[in-house]
Amino acid sequence: MNVRRNKRALMATAMTASTALLLSGCGGGSSNTEDPVDISLIELNSAEVSIQPLKATNSATFATHIKNGLYTASIGQFNDCPDCVASPTPSEPFASTETGNYSQTNTQEAGVDEADRIKYDGEYLYIAAHPYYDTVPDATLPPPGGNTPVPDYIKIMKRQADSSLQQVDTVSLPESFVTLDNLYLSADKLVAVGSPSYWYDSLPFNIWQPVGQQVDIAIYNVQNPEASSLIQSISFDGHLLSSRKIDNTLYLVSSFSPTVEGINFATSDVDKKQNYDTIQATDINQLMPKITLADTTVQNLVEPDNCFIPEDASALDGYNSVVTLTSIDLNQPDNITSVCINAVTHDIYASTNGIYLLGTNHEQQSVIHKFDINNLQYSGAGVVDGHFGGTWGNRNAAFRLSEYQDTLRVVTSKFNDGQPEHQLFILDAQPQDKKLNIISQLPNEQQPQAIGKPGEDIYAVRYFNDRAYIVTYERIDPLYVLDLSETTNPTIIGELEIPGYSSYLHPINSNLLLGIGQQIDPNRVPGNNETADTDINPIDEGAKVALFDVSDPTNPTELGSVVYTDGYTPVERDHHALTFLPLVEGEGEGEGEGEGEGEGEGQQAGESQFRFSLPVSFWRNNGIENSYSHTNSLQMLEVNVSATGTELIERNSVEIENENDGYYYINVNDNRSVLHDDDVYFIHGNRVSQSRWHDGG
Repeated sequence: MNVRRNKRALMATAMTASTALLLSGCGGGSSNTEDPVDISLIELNSAEVSIQPLKATNSATFATHIKNGLYTASIGQFNDCPDCVASPTPSEPFASTETGNYSQTNTQEAGVDEADRIKYDGEYLYIAAHPYYDTVPDATLPPPGGNTPVPDYIKIMKRQADSSLQQVDTVSLPESFVTLDNLYLSADKLVAVGSPSYWYDSLPFNIWQPVGQQVDIAIYNVQNPEASSLIQSISFDGHLLSSRKIDNTLYLVSSFSPTVEGINFATSDVDKKQNYDTIQATDINQLMPKITLADTTVQNLVEPDNCFIPEDASALDGYNSVVTLTSIDLNQPDNITSVCINAVTHDIYASTNGIYLLGTNHEQQSVIHKFDINNLQYSGAGVVDGHFGGTWGNRNAAFRLSEYQDTLRVVTSKFNDGQPEHQLFILDAQPQDKKLNIISQLPNEQQPQAIGKPGEDIYAVRYFNDRAYIVTYERIDPLYVLDLSETTNPTIIGELEIPGYSSYLHPINSNLLLGIGQQIDPNRVPGNNETADTDINPIDEGAKVALFDVSDPTNPTELGSVVYTDGYTPVERDHHALTFLPLVEGEGEGEGEGEGEGEGEGQQAGESQFRFSLPVSFWRNNGIENSYSHTNSLQMLEVNVSATGTELIERNSVEIENENDGYYYINVNDNRSVLHDDDVYFIHGNRVSQSRWHDGG
């Protein structure tokens, strides 16, 4: 995110000297050819993804494992996916059936909250604000690349009697905070969460002495939001991968890479032996992530005897990083529980019952580790063929998993002779055996139909009760409907082909499905911008919203679509950018025979209405060569269900020219919106624009 460049540049500057020193040793360092060293006894295995279950270990065994990993990394024996640990992606969203008169964060499942840059409770709007997003920049702010970080802050706005929003407070963050990413709202508690990520420009990331590993949490009392107070500040070592809130407990998943002073990149036997001896002499507590409470109390975030390693790990195996699962009781913020996993993992999926860690090896086999949210107990592991997509530069891996009625449904992909193949697995939890056992899969001998046509990759997966919807794409968009009601006999029961693709699917109810993605000319040659010589009429390309009727799952149909030519919506990558407000049986304001008064069209009794808003960004040619303008907008759509049919309707829209705040263009992926009755609030940067749902309002 551009807004954090000052802070990243500062940290990158701080690491330049140490990295340059390490790189100077890449040619062999202080090799002494006159004093040969026998290192045959310290030849260790490179870190790889183990598909075995995890086992609890003691401090001594854990120390051996992590020190082995640090040593093998110092001599260039990397794990098979060194960048895969830091894969901070949101989990698979699930359509809520709850209704009300205002929208909240579009989340995964009922009862599981997700972090976002805004939170709204129907009266107060909380915004994770960045100083470079202010409409009128402070003249004292340093330019990009400066060495003085500018603190983020929390902006609190209150809804007034006339429906306008008025700022009532500005909340400063603790000094420990490097950056503010997201917020949680829990009753009378507001939680700020931040974890820096840095731009290194041409500077290679230093895996032996990484810097800036810090997760920050600040918990505020907002019983009176206009006079909030800090309850607790917490900082611990690591990079935040993901977080969730269930009831009043905050769950965080982070990755920590310990550092050891005095080791260099080693190629000579002398340097390798020196690294090995230095690492072995290091106290294990120096390799554990630390946690700081209220800037004073420092202790281990997790103890070395509360960690897990792969069941098949030997004394010659190891890994140089740990994934930490941490729970914080928001009612008692000093009540913190953590466990660590010293193993290669790639992605994360979370449900109301557990947190799943995912890993894929070079043989395209994947392991799934489940931890119960109660005391973070290890529940077991399962193994499936293929990978989860997100790690391989495709789409969010968590979308491919869904826990439902004591089963776990999983969609994976793998390459066979260069062609993608896709499978669905259903696993049954056996906690007494610490296993997730496969009870069925697709395709199989009785159901041989492939998921997707040759060459098509998966762009979206969505589960709704006992169905799964899968979108594959190469030139057209097949939407597949899978029946999972018989867990031992899943079947493909329906298919629909339309131009383009959906990269996000939002079930409205059991009959309606919304797809958001891109309209692509079917003449386009896959992999480039050329068009093929075909008989298919060309079509306009751009962001697309499609409404599907899946009431007959054997024959899904498209009821309507809206295409924003040359547009892009961040919903394709982040479901939090979509705002959803279901209204049923005449609820809401409007003229006509429906209840309530106000502007716009009313609802008949028995009708259902579902409102959506999503940001769309446009680049438009100004009519001059190489001259383009950038526009941000909020588009409002409505799905009306009545006795006469179902239709997708375009409502109002708000458009904002992309102002330059002095240094940065506001990141379009940060655009958000809130719907409250017929009022619409478009959050663009730190600014809020207000409009009405219906045209002319």
